[in-house]
Amino acid sequence: MNKKTIPVLSLKNIKKSYFEGEGRRLDILRGISLDLQRGEIVGLIGPSGSGKSTLLHIAGLLDQANTGDVEILGQSCGHLKDFDRTLMRREKIGFVYQFHHLLPEFTALENVLMPKLILGENFETSQEKAKQLLETLGLSQRLHHTPSQLSGGEQQRVAIARSLIHAPRLLCADEPTGNLDPKTSERVFQELFDFAKASSLTCLIATHNLDLARQMDRIVKLQDGILVSD
Repeated sequence: MNKKTIPVLSLKNIKKSYFEGEGRRLDILRGISLDLQRGEIVGLIGPSGSGKSTLLHIAGLLDQANTGDVEILGQSCGHLKDFDRTLMRREKIGFVYQFHHLLPEFTALENVLMPKLILGENFETSQEKAKQLLETLGLSQRLHHTPSQLSGGEQQRVAIARSLIHAPRLLCADEPTGNLDPKTSERVFQELFDFAKASSLTCLIATHNLDLARQMDRIVKLQDGILVSD
């Protein structure tokens, strides 16, 4: 296969079940297959409880499927050991949640820097990269503000910058603007969208906001554990 055609993310017949009381099996994902190409932004929609978060966690290697495989840039990840899965996440995958989970005692710049500092990478180089990301996301005047000094939209942009600091190839976002008012949601999404397009970042974004989803390259709908439209 030509390397240019290898999907950044390939989900192959993903199935996920949980067991409830008295051994009753709950099927969350019932055979999901999906490919995302380089630079493609795909919206994942579906009713609450349809399995969107579960699918994102599996795609982002935060959870494992019962059966099926996840390939990142052609590499099978379904049976990787925990250390290798962590390494793959650190190098290739970013994750953004609905709630920003910023560390309250640190500034915006320090929050974005944190993943690099934990890995012991060069401070000056990492700090410059963090500054560039925050400036790109419109926060050049807020670098040294703590989360309590930032608006909800600014906090979420800091969280997005933190997820991008290691230059991932795939970004998984779970309702990244779902906790914001409509106007702020649109602005934050547009900044993320513009960044993704400029950097050819592949994104899988779960959202309930159909107006935002329609701006993406493609929409897939999850219902009753299967993809019912693509």
